[in-house]
Amino acid sequence: MENQEVQPQIQQPVQPVEQPVILPKWNWAAFSLTWMWGIGNGVSNMIIAVIPGASLVMRFVGALKGYEWLWATGKYQTVEEMKEDQKIWNVVGIVMFAINMLGVLFLIVYILIVGVAVFAGILSEIGSY
Repeated sequence: MENQEVQPQIQQPVQPVEQPVILPKWNWAAFSLTWMWGIGNGVSNMIIAVIPGASLVMRFVGALKGYEWLWATGKYQTVEEMKEDQKIWNVVGIVMFAINMLGVLFLIVYILIVGVAVFAGILSEIGSY
């Protein structure tokens, strides 16, 4: 029999599998506060919202991409830390959204009331002839 030399098997170190970061989907603060949220959190992309035509678009883009952009700033070590930091921002964003919706509702009601009053005035003028 031949003398065969047995080579020891060298095990490669196991590389930890990096888990994908799962970020929340919607950012109320970025939606409602747009450029203010961007400045406060170092997300310079949201500055575009000061341009009148881009403001509405940036509301939705910021709401959908806000957490992604915020994570990319590197300010946070964990997603939980980021969520905790954004709690107050999101509460303020939701409150601002609710106030805006109430304003829109009051404006619609006002326009309807004035419209009915004007229409009734026109009808009464027509009826007096």
